[in-house]
Amino acid sequence: MAIEKLRRTIDSQEKINSVMSHDHKPTQWWLILLLVPFIGVLWVPFFNRVDPQIGGIPFFFWYQFLWVVISAFVTALVYFKATPRPKPVWQEQARRE
Repeated sequence: MAIEKLRRTIDSQEKINSVMSHDHKPTQWWLILLLVPFIGVLWVPFFNRVDPQIGGIPFFFWYQFLWVVISAFVTALVYFKATPRPKPVWQEQARRE
């Protein structure tokens, strides 16, 4: 029972893999962008102050919160640029012909 279910799962995964093929290996240079938030948050002398304030919130706090948002966008950008996109087989076959 369990073996048959496993076989069906493997067969369906093989079908999916046969339908999709990767175009090329993505460039890894996008990963360097992940250093930007890392350096921005760890460079303490730059943001270790109170002024300027925004709405009564000291610079130290809103600067750190701003980097949370920036880090999310940078991480998403790197993910989408560095992850290979599968190509449908019909495009791959058309390229070979």
